[in-house]
Amino acid sequence: MTKLNNTNNAAIWPDLHSRIDAISADPWNTFSVRVDVLREDLLDVEISGNKWRKLKYNILHCIDNQIDTIITVGGNYSNHLAATAKACEEFGIKSIGLVRSYSNRKTATLKRADFLGMQLKFIPPSSFEAEKKVYLNGLARRYHFIEMGGANQLGVLGCAEILNGSTVEYDYIAVACGTGSTLSGIMNSAERHQNILGFPAYKSDERLHNDISKFLVSKSSKSKLEIMAGYDFGGFGKMDENLIRFIKTFYDSTKIPLDGIYTGKMMFGLFEMLHHGYFPTGSKILAIHTGGLQGNIGLNKKYKAELPVPSF
Repeated sequence: MTKLNNTNNAAIWPDLHSRIDAISADPWNTFSVRVDVLREDLLDVEISGNKWRKLKYNILHCIDNQIDTIITVGGNYSNHLAATAKACEEFGIKSIGLVRSYSNRKTATLKRADFLGMQLKFIPPSSFEAEKKVYLNGLARRYHFIEMGGANQLGVLGCAEILNGSTVEYDYIAVACGTGSTLSGIMNSAERHQNILGFPAYKSDERLHNDISKFLVSKSSKSKLEIMAGYDFGGFGKMDENLIRFIKTFYDSTKIPLDGIYTGKMMFGLFEMLHHGYFPTGSKILAIHTGGLQGNIGLNKKYKAELPVPSF
């Protein structure tokens, strides 16, 4: 792993701890447990939540090594592409996004990335790895490559900073997951007594466990993890009326906005688990809000959902 210049890192990319909001509204307050939300979504409007964490050391690596181009991967609704485009714009780094898609149509997310200066290259999923390899091998310029969703060692290193001294008291840490890199970072920094609950945003399989394993500092930490499958609502970027209604009701009662791709599914799952008595009486549960509200812009167009969106 590249050694970073720690002397100047904080001046370039500040070390921030997110505030914790208690959920005290009905019906959450009727359960015999405590549920709080770590508001990572408030770190930045566009480099939001776990993307702030994942991009931190990747950006610092480029600055320390005078690399002027970042190439990364995402899908049509990729929070990672949009956040990378914004971070690169702020630091004067060129950005190229390899989009896994059969269509060249730009979603609201991709339009935002394009507006922020990211060069988009669409590649069909069926031939993605082969075409990606040819494309990267053909580049003459020096670049830093980041895998889908920011899933590399530098991204995991940043995600390990999500938990801090104020989160030690919690028995359960809940987080939505895609590539598993945020989950890996959290597991690397969690306390021994803490149970980690991962809520996949898509129909997960054994690959998620494998992806998490390769980023763990200690393989023994895997025993803390439980993957809460079954709350994907049909797959990545998919919703139904139940999820839409839940997100709207949650916002009305707590004023905490959720996105329909990640955090909305996680909080829906948590509520179902509370309702079915999953957690012992007196448990302290911390839900990590990983941001990504820009994804609601595209979902609102697709589903006419009227979910909360950020103001850029």
